Amino acid sequence: MNHTTPKILFIDEEQHTLTSLQRLMQNEKWHCHYVSSAKEALTYLQNQAVDLLVSDINVVDMDGIKFITDIRTNYPSIVRIFLTNYAKEEMTLKALAGGYVQQIIPKPWDDQELKEIIRSALRQRQQQANYSVEFQKRMNSIPLLPMLPKSYSDIRSCITDDEIDINKMVSVISQDAAISTILLHWANSALFGQRFHVDTIKKAIIVMGTDIVENLILSESINRSIA
Repeated sequence: MNHTTPKILFIDEEQHTLTSLQRLMQNEKWHCHYVSSAKEALTYLQNQAVDLLVSDINVVDMDGIKFITDIRTNYPSIVRIFLTNYAKEEMTLKALAGGYVQQIIPKPWDDQELKEIIRSALRQRQQQANYSVEFQKRMNSIPLLPMLPKSYSDIRSCITDDEIDINKMVSVISQDAAISTILLHWANSALFGQRFHVDTIKKAIIVMGTDIVENLILSESINRSIA
C-alpha cells in the first residue's frame, strides 16, 4: 500500500475559485497544486505523479472533453472529477455517462461535501494502487465514483506489513451479511476442497487466506458499483 502524501491537481480558469479552493484545503494533509489552464496542467503532469484531478469542464486553451480524454488516455490511474457551474448541461452529462469523469460537483459547492468526495476518491485511488494499470483504467472509467464499502477499508486496516489481526477481520466482515455469505460460499466450494463444513467467518479466512479474502471483498465492491 502506498502511504505517500496524496497529490491533487486543481484546474480552474477563475482565480477566485482557485483561491477559495486553496483556502479550503490549507489544513488538509494533501499536496495540492493549482493551475488555470490545460497547458499548465499537462506540463505539470509530465513531471509529477497525481492521484486526483479536480477540473472545471471549461478549461483555457482546450475543449474540456478533449482535455479530460487526454488525461484518461495518458494517465489512467488518476481519478477525475468535474467541479462546474454546468452540472446539467449536455457536455457535462456526456462526460459522466462516458466514464470521462467519475463525479460531477456543482458550483457553488458545499465545503464539507467537497472534502468528503475528495477523501472518498483518494481512498479509492490508494486502494487500487497495488493493482494493474488495466484494472485502474477500468475502475476510473466507471461513471459516478463508486465508494467502496467501509468493510473493505476496515479490512485493509487489519493487514499491515508486520501482522494480521484475524479477530478484527472477523468482526468487520461479520457486520456485512452479503460479504459474509459470499466468503462462506467460497470457503465451502470445491476450489478449496474442505472435508468439513466451514461455518464461521474465522474458519473461512484461515481456509482461503487473507489475500483471497481481501480480493473477494474488492471484487464484490466493484460488482455492486456497476450492477
